[in-house]
Amino acid sequence: MKRSLRSRIAVGLAGYSLLLAASVIGIGYTVHESLEWMVWHAQLDGEMATYLQQRARQPDAVLPRSSKLKTYVANRGDGSLPPALRALGPGLHDDIDVDGVETAVMVREVDGQRIYMLIDISALEAEERRIGWLLIALTLLGAALLVLAIWWLSGRLMRPVSALAASVDHLQPGAVQAQRLQVQTDSTAEIDSIATAMNRLLDRVDQLILRERDFVNTVSHELRTPLAVISGAAQLAEQQVDLPEHVRRPIQRIRNAAQEVEQLIHLLLVLAKSPERLRDSDEEFRLDELLPDILSDHRHLVHDKALQLELGALAPGRLRAPPGIVQVAISNLLRNAIENSDRGVIQVSVTPAGVVRIRDSGHGMSPEDISRVYALQARGASSGPGQGIGLALIARICEHLSWRLDIESQGDAGTLAILDLRKSLIMAP
Repeated sequence: MKRSLRSRIAVGLAGYSLLLAASVIGIGYTVHESLEWMVWHAQLDGEMATYLQQRARQPDAVLPRSSKLKTYVANRGDGSLPPALRALGPGLHDDIDVDGVETAVMVREVDGQRIYMLIDISALEAEERRIGWLLIALTLLGAALLVLAIWWLSGRLMRPVSALAASVDHLQPGAVQAQRLQVQTDSTAEIDSIATAMNRLLDRVDQLILRERDFVNTVSHELRTPLAVISGAAQLAEQQVDLPEHVRRPIQRIRNAAQEVEQLIHLLLVLAKSPERLRDSDEEFRLDELLPDILSDHRHLVHDKALQLELGALAPGRLRAPPGIVQVAISNLLRNAIENSDRGVIQVSVTPAGVVRIRDSGHGMSPEDISRVYALQARGASSGPGQGIGLALIARICEHLSWRLDIESQGDAGTLAILDLRKSLIMAP
């Protein structure tokens, strides 16, 4: 799941504030250590100079000692020194632990002897650590408060964007009434620009949809009129009593072809609708009662072939779907089986309830052909060259009604097409 811009801003500023605070604390610590070294050096150097002056006048002068200051004089290799001082060379040394006490030590070498002057800095170091932890706590608290403030502020800034996204999400393509994006009064100029551009796009989309609807309605009328004339004329010709059989059969084929084209036009018009509008034409019917009629309508296609249409097992069951769409889908699969078979048997069955199986004894399908069928279902696109309109229509129907089409090649034994309509099944034994 992608992170929101709001969280990215808050986390980024939190990281930036922590980095900035760490840099400031680091610089402050360095400066503090430098100043501390200068203070200890100045204080111990003064004490050391005073002692050396007294020693120059009086060799057995008393070593400077107090509650905070200690002095040791020793030759090299002297074992009486505290272990922590033995490895120290001339100069100032800070944060030396002598007998459990943090000290600053200045070492001077005079007349073959080393003078160690120590000052107790444990109280100051403890205070320094306390202040350091306080600074860290305040830094973390400040970063947390900054994150909360930025989170709240970015939420207010992003609210118009979220509202605009929700408005876009609620748009219904092809709605009867024009839909436009409403912008909140507290939105920024950028949000206003986006909404205005989107509304202009919606205007163009509405005009395009209106032109397409007018075109579809016009084409539907223009195509249905000549088909009705052809169908009517064929019906009148077929009613002639003395019509020879070799003339009657072509006239029947003309009538059947006209009916098929009319069904195809109806299907194309229906598929131009949205899935919600398509479901408005749902009806309840028995699938096992519909199949015999479909086979009867297609028997004329096998008269010139050594091919038989056969009904297999018909599991009873009721569907709730557009009957014309179901009939067109099964008819397309059946015609494909007939066109790709020269002899043998095409068996149509319903097993289990709601699953139509069409098994032919034709040429079979290659793996590439089968993969193209699944690609059509996946993207709802049109078929490629040479595939005809049948599979593309069935893929579009399955997309609209949540059905599924599976094609299984039987090798030299033909092809098995499985149309799964169980999403529309409402009653089964």
